[in-house]
Amino acid sequence: MATVSSFAMWIGQHNGKLIIEWFGWEVFTTPSFFIILLITIIFVLYISIKFIIRMIKTPFIIKKKMIDARLKKSENALYNGIIASSYGNKSEVNKNLILAKKYLKKTPLLLLLDLQNSILKKNTKNSFLILSNMLSYPDLKPLAIKGLITYANKNNDVELFSNMLDSSLDKK
Repeated sequence: MATVSSFAMWIGQHNGKLIIEWFGWEVFTTPSFFIILLITIIFVLYISIKFIIRMIKTPFIIKKKMIDARLKKSENALYNGIIASSYGNKSEVNKNLILAKKYLKKTPLLLLLDLQNSILKKNTKNSFLILSNMLSYPDLKPLAIKGLITYANKNNDVELFSNMLDSSLDKK
């Protein structure tokens, strides 16, 4: 309250004029013009700072959107590949697997699509390796154990068959 009354008294003594001394210069203005000028300067500085921050963030925003678009495209390829594997389309499965592997990390669905691709290509070595990798995912363990038992049965590998059978009994 004291500041407001002091300011009002000062304006009354100086006939409504504001005198600013700056580096030896005297600037005469009215208080209303000074307040409008001060608010305008603050507004322009605020807008300028926001604009500069936006310009600095723009490349990061664009990069994030590009990564999100690639991940979305890879996920769609993964789903399309799994659907294509259900009706045995080798070329579609392979095309979607390559696209999905490009940007996705090892996930259970990617391993499943990779397994389907290996089975369709009749690549038993790769199928065995994929089935072994699938054992590290709890959701895929039953499928991996079943696949390894089938692989061992097909190749007459008694040791692998008994190990997988014991493992399946442990996992129920």
